[in-house]
Amino acid sequence: SAFNPKVSINTFSGNVGIGTTGPVQKLQVMGNIALNDSSYLNGGYQTGYTSFFTSAGNAQKIQVGGLVVSDTYADLAPANGAYIKGNVGIGTTGPGAKLDINSASAWVNPTGTSNATFQYRNSGTFKGMTGYINANDAIYLGMDGSAISGINIKSSGNVGIGTTGPGSKLQVYGSDANEVVLRVDNAGTGDAVVYIRSTDNTGTDPKVVFGITNVADRFVLGVDNSDNDSFKISSGNVLGTNDRVTITTDGNVGIGTTGPTSPLHLVTGTGSASTVNSRAGDQIFIQDNDTSGSVANLAFLAGNNASSSIFFGD
Repeated sequence: SAFNPKVSINTFSGNVGIGTTGPVQKLQVMGNIALNDSSYLNGGYQTGYTSFFTSAGNAQKIQVGGLVVSDTYADLAPANGAYIKGNVGIGTTGPGAKLDINSASAWVNPTGTSNATFQYRNSGTFKGMTGYINANDAIYLGMDGSAISGINIKSSGNVGIGTTGPGSKLQVYGSDANEVVLRVDNAGTGDAVVYIRSTDNTGTDPKVVFGITNVADRFVLGVDNSDNDSFKISSGNVLGTNDRVTITTDGNVGIGTTGPTSPLHLVTGTGSASTVNSRAGDQIFIQDNDTSGSVANLAFLAGNNASSSIFFGD
């Protein structure tokens, strides 16, 4: 019969071959190498690949203390870590970046009270961070690692800039003296617009409230939907209760009255209103409703003994 050795040793090179009579390495095996009763190593499944399989032909797991994937022997594996010289693809065989994930989602999933964050660094220097801050129950984006100075998005949907506990859909908090906390610029040829609009026209008011921390709200300005959409400046935080200035949609301005009947209508006192002249629309109306006998005056005052004058002409 033909000579068919199972093991051959090249007496010149010392190479050992199993399944081959011409080994070109110190040990060359043509076929599978059994690692135990359930798995084996295969070097010929695909050209250029070494594969680990179970006895059933399924891919096998591998466990190492350090791993290096490189095209040179000079790269060393880190202890209990991995070094990969080229691009890494997860869900793709053609990664176009250092890490290319082809999936609908990727998880950062710590346990307990740990934060789930992703840091941005340049040559090892911290530049910014995004992630979930457990203590604040918020998604965070910032430049210095401080949640207070960054942008926080709460589970309620509220967004805080400079605060970790926004109490409204958008809350901007500044801590420096004379700091501009909100600015709107338009670099184009159009207007810089801030739009405040109520989408419910059944009595809700678009308004801006001015207040001081730990002090009652001082003033509110906006459109009083319940009063023919008049623009008002009022004390407190509600339109229609303590109105100080009212501008109607036809342009009349009332101070002390919510129903100005002339371009400028000033009212003092708390009594009943006087009868308004039928030509009030052509006049500046000064009205005193006090019932104590006071009169409505128009005063012109000048300092340093100078004179005050009023001129009439056609």
